[in-house]
Amino acid sequence: MISSSAVQIACPNCGNVAWAIAGETERCGKCYAPLATAIAQASVGSGMPQVQVPNVTDMVSGAMVGKLIASGGKVKTRTLVIGLVGVIIAVVIVSTVVMSLKKKLGLSTPKGYLAYPALGLDIKRGDPDKMIAAVGEPARRWSNDAVFWSLNIRHLRADGTVDLTQAAAVVTYISPSRVSSYSKSSRKDAVKDFSFGSAGVGWADIKGARDRWENVAPPQIGGCTIKKLTEVLRTSAGFTGDKIVSVSFDPRTARTFYDRDGWTVDSDDHAIKGVFAMDDCSVLKPH
Repeated sequence: MISSSAVQIACPNCGNVAWAIAGETERCGKCYAPLATAIAQASVGSGMPQVQVPNVTDMVSGAMVGKLIASGGKVKTRTLVIGLVGVIIAVVIVSTVVMSLKKKLGLSTPKGYLAYPALGLDIKRGDPDKMIAAVGEPARRWSNDAVFWSLNIRHLRADGTVDLTQAAAVVTYISPSRVSSYSKSSRKDAVKDFSFGSAGVGWADIKGARDRWENVAPPQIGGCTIKKLTEVLRTSAGFTGDKIVSVSFDPRTARTFYDRDGWTVDSDDHAIKGVFAMDDCSVLKPH
């Protein structure tokens, strides 16, 4: 029986392919020359376990060298082509292994999406406060003056988290200089939505401001974070795990009715509804 740690390797002397055990020295069964095992380590992303895979490229190269020596320096074109094909196959095999591991560990996302592990977020227990902060860095890569603007969360749980495999959330950043620009072209890509869902955080869509915004004042989240708001709802409004609650905020709508920024809370339970000030969670509008 062949050991699970054995790999195939080409003899550098004659090109014969034989099995060898990692970390041990074997000899070629054909010419009795010493063999060395070649193990490649693939590591993808932070915290990803290292995985050992046979370095097929070295195996092919070793076989080519062996044949070159055995032939006295003369290798047929057909042999070279076969060797190159082997190298290409080796690269494909290693790439497939790496991509498979990235997918299993949640590090592989569709194009235009951000991965939750890369953002330091737990997809099953999304923390809205951390979600707002986590997309700040990519938002500032999009526009260096980007600031948080609005939030829309569905199915907030009583512990202050969201299961993003089942529910959706959108965190929006804006570029104040772009939305307030007189230039229509500058306003074309002035609003950036980060859409949280089961596939990751989508942020590829281009969204603009049709008309120029005036008196742009980004909201300031004070003492009433989403986590604090959840605590208030639990203690004063009977928010429990069996209730469905959504939380939203959009300055352009909210400031029409209130002189302070506040979270709008909606629920099937009438007692949980209301608008709560961002600075201290006081009630701006009762249910």
